[in-house]
Amino acid sequence: MIFIDLEKTYDKVPRVLWRVLEKKGVNNAVVQITKDMYEKLLLVFKHKVV
Repeated sequence: MIFIDLEKTYDKVPRVLWRVLEKKGVNNAVVQITKDMYEKLLLVFKHKVV
């Protein structure tokens, strides 16, 4: 059995992404839309055991 802590793995991605987008001059509205999508993201995995 393997346990991967995805929360810690990807915890920094959004913060770094926002900074990069802002540094690149991406429109604030686009950055905000991207933030909203990230914050409201729900990911569900289903696995059928054979």
